[in-house]
Amino acid sequence: MSRSIRFIATISFFFFLTGCGLHMAGQTDGKNSRADKIVREPLPAGALLDNRPEELAAEALKNGDFRLIHVGYGWYETSPGVNCAVYPLSRSGIRHVFHLSSQETAENRTYRAQVADFSRRYNHAVISDESYPDYDICYPADEGWVSGRSSPSELAEFLGWKGDPGRVGEGSNLLRAARFGHLQKVEAFLKRGEDPDQIDAWGLSPLNWASGRGRKDIVSVLLAHKADFNFAGESQPARLLIGPESLNASLRLALLADHVDILDLLVSHIRERKQGCQAETILAPAVVMAAELNRGGALKTILPAKEAETICPATGKALLEAIAIAQSNNHAVLANWLQEQRDLWPDQVK
Repeated sequence: MSRSIRFIATISFFFFLTGCGLHMAGQTDGKNSRADKIVREPLPAGALLDNRPEELAAEALKNGDFRLIHVGYGWYETSPGVNCAVYPLSRSGIRHVFHLSSQETAENRTYRAQVADFSRRYNHAVISDESYPDYDICYPADEGWVSGRSSPSELAEFLGWKGDPGRVGEGSNLLRAARFGHLQKVEAFLKRGEDPDQIDAWGLSPLNWASGRGRKDIVSVLLAHKADFNFAGESQPARLLIGPESLNASLRLALLADHVDILDLLVSHIRERKQGCQAETILAPAVVMAAELNRGGALKTILPAKEAETICPATGKALLEAIAIAQSNNHAVLANWLQEQRDLWPDQVK
């Protein structure tokens, strides 16, 4: 049996991302039984040798299968021809995965190039189609990557995506309505009794999406319907893990995009629902992240008012860490302001 045939026969589909460190770039509707069946079927045996990726992609799209091909080269993984602004760490992820051992790749560079070309062409055909649902997350690129973190500016640009009113399906369910900013549809889904804390294949909830994208009206509606303000999905998407891992996703995304009005709404809601140090413990990681991002306006919202007679231990610890971060990053104005805040409670913040 040839190496290519042997390789194709061992394609694997179901990976728990927290265990494998792999990513998906596309999602399917688990409620659609036909699509659900199709995504559990492999690419046809010999697909690589037939070298018809565009035709295979067209067939997949017709069947509602939006998975992209991910290639594991033994020492690193990539999705050829595509970059994604978010990498999920969600057990719901399903994707095509090619596995090549380090030895195989080292011994046969032609084979590696063949896999990369096939995968890149397949992926481009999928994400370029008008029906592709994640056009705000994944986009064509010469090289794919999965390692490392996006910069705050790159993520802020992604979160600032304003939407395309002409695209079909932006309000097809609660998650997508919140993600793409369709307030009336969000209200209709919630009135119908949908769970405000459901998550998508990217590991994010409606409140997470609305917070990151600056949809203040939608954030208000979701909180009014008792969306969990401390909810972070199954796990944090890998490329959003800037700042303390203990920080919940809604605060994290609002901070990344510098949505101070959303932060104010979330912080007020948290302090209304949680008393005293319970609320401040939730907010303390946001103090650290705001310092990392040099967000003075956000810190004024997150830190307790100067009239407060006491400061909670978690906040005091976070304030000291924030001062050290600002000094290390040479953010002198922020460091001086934070020091002034510390001096409000000299006996408690040491």
